[in-house]
Parts: sequence; structure tokens; C-alpha cells
Amino acid sequence: MSDNTSLNDLLRHEDETAADQRRSRSAGWELAKTVGYAAALAALVELGLRVAGLAVPYLLAFTAMLALLVLRRLVRLVAAPPLPRLVMPRRSAGDDEAEYRWGVGDGLRSAVSRWESRLEWGQDSAERFTHNVQSRLAVLVDERLRLRHGINRAADPDRARAVLGEPLWTFLAHPVRKPLAPRELAALVARMEQL
Repeated sequence: MSDNTSLNDLLRHEDETAADQRRSRSAGWELAKTVGYAAALAALVELGLRVAGLAVPYLLAFTAMLALLVLRRLVRLVAAPPLPRLVMPRRSAGDDEAEYRWGVGDGLRSAVSRWESRLEWGQDSAERFTHNVQSRLAVLVDERLRLRHGINRAADPDRARAVLGEPLWTFLAHPVRKPLAPRELAALVARMEQL
């Protein structure tokens, strides 16, 4: 686009028939290329099989190659766009290795922010705490029990209670009457991390 392009040139609609003709020519060219590639690949497959002492009808090899090429094109059409690359900031020589650098678009930062907002929102009401914090911690504990100990809390409560310990079991089994103090919650989370 040049610097002298007017607003009328930018907003002008092309003739619909000209655009349709270009699309049909492009689609026809793509179809011809796909059929040509399929024919060439089928010839190579046929040649390779004949060298190996096997015989397959050329039409079968051609049909199989054409189907694979069409399938490849369809998969490309419906594929999800690639994920954006996250660029982590470079560390300078004076940076502390133990310090985590919160970057823009950082997944860890967004996860921590979600938990912070859940904890803050649940501080005032035991019902909100039970719904937003306790239920999600129970899911985390259940997954940890399943992965590390092969236990399901619902199916084998006695074994789960023995592994979890009484304070964590009580916390998960009964809704809280009042939101926990940060020290109590920290102790429960520390026990979860030990599982």
C-alpha cells in the first residue's frame, strides 16, 4: 500500500464476479496440484512395492495418496493457531537466582492472582470460603491422593483419613463455620504439600 492511497481506494468493493473467478481459479489450481502430487506419490509407492515384490493396483495407491493429501489439507484448515511464545526476561549478572521475575502474561502470576482473589473474597463469609477455597483444595488433595497413594477419598475413607491426618481430614470432610486464619490455612497447605 502506497502513501498516496486515498480513503476511497481503501473502501472500494471489488466486483463480486471478478473475486469469484479468482477464487475458483485458485481452488482449481489447488485441486490440480493435489491430484498431481497424489499421482506422483502413488507412482512412487507403486514402484517401491514392485521392487519389494508386492503388487497393488495403481488406482488403489492413487486413491489412498489423494485421501491422505486431502485429509492433511483439512487438518491444516481446522488446526488451532499456534500458541504465542513467551519471552522470559534475561537475567543480568547481579540478579538474585532465588527471586522469581513476574513477567507480563506469566501463567504462574495469573494462577497466584486467582488464588489470592479467592482467599480475599472468602475472608468475610464461611459459605464463600467453603465454595471458593475449600472445594478447590479438596479437588487438589483428591488428585494428590490418587496420584501418589492410589487412594480415593470417597471409595476408601479410612485409608485416606490415615494418610491425610486428622486436621486435614476434618477440614475437607466438613464445611467450615468461619473462614480460617492465615496461620491455620498455611498449616493445612503445608500438610497437603507433604502428601
